[in-house]
Amino acid sequence: MNTLELDGERALFENKIQALAVVCQENERPLGGLLGLVDWRFGGVISQSVRTGFITGRTGECCYIPLVKTGKTFHLIVIGAGHAEKHGHRLAPPVESVKALQKNLLSLKLKQTGISRSDFGGQQDEYFSRHFKGVPLWIVT
Repeated sequence: MNTLELDGERALFENKIQALAVVCQENERPLGGLLGLVDWRFGGVISQSVRTGFITGRTGECCYIPLVKTGKTFHLIVIGAGHAEKHGHRLAPPVESVKALQKNLLSLKLKQTGISRSDFGGQQDEYFSRHFKGVPLWIVT
């Protein structure tokens, strides 16, 4: 596991990472956290996926979304974290969601996946090391 002193959005667009793993709360609208920023950068395509029911934010959900912008493919992995107590308040996603994310990241075999510490409730490095064994993970600020 590595730490990258760039915000996740910038790290993705400057090719420092191949993919971003982001959290979607079931009841958080508009989308918050890093997911909200990425959605804005891609013209609301993720919000549209939420409105159509493709993404729900339910616990255990894990969606892989390849997004294309200016001829480049950006890999986004969205995990559902269930119901948020209040908008913008982030806790670590449920274990079921984290396991789904780890399984999917291992099968995608991406070399550099960024994950935002704040999307995971400010968890420390030990949390990520324990839950993402074998995943080339980069913690972005």
